[in-house]
Amino acid sequence: MSQGRICVDGQVRRDDAYPVGLGDVVSVPDMDRNFRVLPSARGLVLQPIDGEQAKFKLSRVENKTAVKNGSIQLNLHDGSNILVKPSSPKNPEEEPYKTLDTVKITLPEKRIVEFIRMKEKDYAIITGGKNVGKHGTIIEIEKASGKSRRNALVTIEDNRGNRYQTTLSFVFALGEAKPLIALPEATSVVRE
Repeated sequence: MSQGRICVDGQVRRDDAYPVGLGDVVSVPDMDRNFRVLPSARGLVLQPIDGEQAKFKLSRVENKTAVKNGSIQLNLHDGSNILVKPSSPKNPEEEPYKTLDTVKITLPEKRIVEFIRMKEKDYAIITGGKNVGKHGTIIEIEKASGKSRRNALVTIEDNRGNRYQTTLSFVFALGEAKPLIALPEATSVVRE
């Protein structure tokens, strides 16, 4: 690291205490190796990815804030912020980005090129709780009035038909019909 041979999200990092978290891209250019940090039952793991996948990351919108110049600041899950200009400065509430949506960001420029609305039929991964690391299609998002949206129950079904439930705060949308990122394959074969 002190020689500048490790990149995080497309930028050289020399501090070995630099924090790396969910969705970050770690690259070793000298070895032509790239990894994405993903959740698993064992905690966060490094998922090998190709060079094309290393050019972007997915970030979840945790909050939105209006700033003085008429822009909207998106507060992302990794602690970073991105300013976006609303299409209608007189009505910034019409901006398409909502909390818990996912944005696809280029690296290292940090420009939004795509976004995924958090909704049923999206492909998602569970980032916390007892089902951490499980991924599949969102089958149902509970519609309960009087309850915080983040606490709504979500049902996710994997490609084997197994269903998992968690709260919306632990769900990270990865794509509409299929994930935009490479995901880990099953590490063990279940025998009957």
